Amino acid sequence: MKNKIKKISIKAISICSMLCIPFIADASIESAKKAFEERNYKASYAEFMKYAQIGNPQAQYYIGLMYYQGKGVVSDIYEANAWFTLSRKGGYRNAVDMMQRLRRELPSKREAKVIGQEIESLYGEEALSVSLFPQFTSDNSLDKQLTPLEIKNPQVEDASGWALVSVTIDENGVVSNPKIFNSYPEGVFDDEVLNAASQWKFKSQQRGEHMVQVDDYIIKFEFKTTNIRSHQSYLRSLNKFTESLSARASTGDAESQYLLARLYGQGILRPKMSDKIRTSAAWLLEAAKSGHPRARYDLANRLLDGRGVQMDPVKAYVWLEMSAQDKYPPAQYVYAKEVLAGNPTKREYTEAVRMLEDAAIEGNANANQELGVLYATSIYDDFFYPFKSSLIGKDGLYTDESHPDYLMIMGAAYSAQGSSSKSSEFLSQAYSTALSRGWPTSRIMSLAQQLSVDLSADSSKPEPVIVEEAKKVIANNQQVAKLQAPKKKKLVPIDRIGPVYPENAEVEGVEGWVKLSYSVNRNGLVEDIEVLSSQPDEIFDIAAIDALKQWRYEPIIENGTTVKRTGFKVKLAFTLAERTAGN
Repeated sequence: MKNKIKKISIKAISICSMLCIPFIADASIESAKKAFEERNYKASYAEFMKYAQIGNPQAQYYIGLMYYQGKGVVSDIYEANAWFTLSRKGGYRNAVDMMQRLRRELPSKREAKVIGQEIESLYGEEALSVSLFPQFTSDNSLDKQLTPLEIKNPQVEDASGWALVSVTIDENGVVSNPKIFNSYPEGVFDDEVLNAASQWKFKSQQRGEHMVQVDDYIIKFEFKTTNIRSHQSYLRSLNKFTESLSARASTGDAESQYLLARLYGQGILRPKMSDKIRTSAAWLLEAAKSGHPRARYDLANRLLDGRGVQMDPVKAYVWLEMSAQDKYPPAQYVYAKEVLAGNPTKREYTEAVRMLEDAAIEGNANANQELGVLYATSIYDDFFYPFKSSLIGKDGLYTDESHPDYLMIMGAAYSAQGSSSKSSEFLSQAYSTALSRGWPTSRIMSLAQQLSVDLSADSSKPEPVIVEEAKKVIANNQQVAKLQAPKKKKLVPIDRIGPVYPENAEVEGVEGWVKLSYSVNRNGLVEDIEVLSSQPDEIFDIAAIDALKQWRYEPIIENGTTVKRTGFKVKLAFTLAERTAGN
């Protein structure tokens, strides 16, 4: 009986539920180990399990140890064996010793095999390769490089080495907040490269219909001395540095894993033939599994553009969500935008707003701009703050008096406060300034349409050519929307589970049907199920809902990202003739 209950509980843990686990900010393998050492086993188990379920071999080892010792969980030698097996397959050496010990202690090898196969079917590498891990495609795919418009080379002494500088690039391509990400030899070039990096300028970056700030972009500086003997000495020293870094990374240290990913991605280090992990993308995965928020965000971006991995928007969304839950500001902004664009529930909407607020506090300008529009247009009273919106707009214009996004925010704020003339004035200025900068204008036009603002109605009318262009954009957007609307509801089924005939209805010979409405979320799973009508009333409702919950579709992809869609309907029939034929 105990074994039966165990099997049922294991099967109840779906990959979907695993992917939706909330990740706590600043949590890591190290914090889980600290909790374990402090004998806070319940918290330690919960932390380790989050990482074990996404394939971290060190966490899997500790979960096995806790099952073996009965710490934080009921002692179970079969569960322990299953998790140790996964850890060993993942390359964690300590698991090998435990596996050898358990061979002598397992009461039933058959039972151990059954439990092990069930755990592996959920959290083994093969299962996670389908649902979560990227498919690697190249050994030499470097980090994405932006286009520099202005470059300043540092004046340094004649020496070999390198420095990676992390910078913020605003929507105009201007660099700010330069910081040393890593350098070698440490400290030798830091002052010079920081001064040089602050004078770089890049081509402005666009994401969808929005110009974006780029956080934590890496500028590489590499130097080679003219002294051959000195350079050879540097190479030997660098080799020792690399070996030490690799040793730390192999123990599961997330920072070392991420640093290796960036050094490979920047071409600073090149893998040896003997290296087990040979690519930047592969090290990003290891760091992401260890809970590194920035690695998770970078991995999501690689999955979106196919650098070193096969493109997979569904997996990208999962890693993006994890990074956002870890409170990494760029991920919070992008994830919140995705949620708000997909017809969110009130709970999802609230979570997205909180993420934007957190990211804005940390200095993410795009999150701040998104809040400016949202506070003036929210359908929920909890977030309708036109005054806050106007403050955001004014603060932004204080720094850049003709910034299209902040002009747009002012237009939204005045509209929310009932001043259509001022709203029209600011939105017109936003549109004309965006055109002059070569920035996208579709979002401004869409907002004007949403607010029923006539861009040609203010006292300081824009040039006629701008008004005509605006009308064309509106007309074009409307036409595109009409053409695309039918495509949004095309579904490709992966799995459709038939309903289980209610026993009482079958015995009594009752037939009928249930008509339901439902949504398909970004992972292709069914949710928001409602019974529209049924015949007879309520007899088959629960069976129909239970069946529909198990349906799965290919995720709906629009503009390179997965989206949630609502309004689907289905009618499930319950007929004894089909029931008899099925038996």
